[in-house]
Amino acid sequence: MKQILDLFSHAQDNKIAIESETSKLTYKKLRKMVEEFEVPPTGTKIGLVADLNPNIVMCYFALLLKGKQVVLLNPKEPKEAQEKKLKELGIDCVYFCDKNGRLLFKKIKTEQKPYTEGIATYLFTSGSSGKEKVVALGLENHILSAKGIVDQLDLNEHSRYFITLPLSHVAGLSILYRCFMKGACVVFGNTKDLYFSISKKAITHVSLVSTQLTRLLLDWKTTVPSLKAVLLGGSSTEDVILKKAYHLKLPIYLSYGMSEMSSTITLNKVRSINQIKSSGFTLPYRKLTLTEKGEILVSGKTLFSGYLDKSTGLVAREKEPFNTKDIGSYSEDYGLTIKRRMDSMFISGGENIYPEEIEQHLNLFEGVSYAIVTSISNREYGRIAVAFIKTSNHIEKEPLKEHLRRFLPGYKIPKYFLPWPEGQKIHMKVTKRIRDKFSNLAYESLLKSAINS
Repeated sequence: MKQILDLFSHAQDNKIAIESETSKLTYKKLRKMVEEFEVPPTGTKIGLVADLNPNIVMCYFALLLKGKQVVLLNPKEPKEAQEKKLKELGIDCVYFCDKNGRLLFKKIKTEQKPYTEGIATYLFTSGSSGKEKVVALGLENHILSAKGIVDQLDLNEHSRYFITLPLSHVAGLSILYRCFMKGACVVFGNTKDLYFSISKKAITHVSLVSTQLTRLLLDWKTTVPSLKAVLLGGSSTEDVILKKAYHLKLPIYLSYGMSEMSSTITLNKVRSINQIKSSGFTLPYRKLTLTEKGEILVSGKTLFSGYLDKSTGLVAREKEPFNTKDIGSYSEDYGLTIKRRMDSMFISGGENIYPEEIEQHLNLFEGVSYAIVTSISNREYGRIAVAFIKTSNHIEKEPLKEHLRRFLPGYKIPKYFLPWPEGQKIHMKVTKRIRDKFSNLAYESLLKSAINS
């Protein structure tokens, strides 16, 4: 994997590659650590719990250099769920950081499965059937994704990119490739007080989800001279938030992207208030078309290899173009505008949520006859999950939450659990129309509760 070392060759030895609250790593030191990292005898696929930690960055690239394929795991997920995934995929080793940030690895008793050549990274993404899919990306996918956007973001050797997004997501992982390609500095720090970190650390670039932007605006005091780009997923951010950011003169870039396309597909540098609904124009190495009904189809050199088949351990190759299930429109003046989803997925705090996955686990809880999960709008998170529960007897909310925490990360657990509406029949198949109806019922129920309280 000579390309890995080539990626680090764009900066002078003494330039800082990674900066955290406790340390600074030069490009020379990072290259040395990556080259000298020892991998224990194990299978080709290796798990990595992707905490926001410099050691995780070093480990990820070191594993790729040694010819390993890295399965990135969400650190917010229960350990029980992480280990279950690894066994399912036939992976017998996982790297992780302890509470002091030290890198450790653990062997897992499981039977290894075959692998497909040419894969660098596996990322988990929720599926509309309620079952997670595993996206397989090659090294070329990552590199061309970065190559097609770095100049658009004016990223260079003097840039300081603040990491605020999970490295288990393609949006967080792609930042590493962009920075190292241009010899920029990846900065780790306090992600809870964004304004403080951005201003104190002279940050030039940051990628945020809508929830983080909302919190940043609440803390915003005055212009940060160093800041050149705030990259957002435009379709999941409310207009009122974007308008506020625009009037505060934040350097906003709106985008549209997905794991299956190795991150960002289109980009829009907001220069006027009329542009805040646009996700922009297609970047190099990507292709985008729309069907007659407005569904977005994507292809190009950043398109993933396919989904990992958990039963065989092999990657089932994806045909081009890829159906995104997003509905949009495209104009010469503004580029892409996202209108809605074709399926039931919604975005909460920057995370893709499929109600079916949550319903699956709710229906396994003793005493639950039926569950429907839907969403309602929320100023901070964009949308939040709400569950309607039909039960044979009264069920307390906390035991339900505790049950879900065993299988799901916190952001997938509904914020509200509501009793089944009187007169509503149980439907064998929950369509988008039915979810929309329950969404309205949830809004009315919560509004009534707020008024009465």
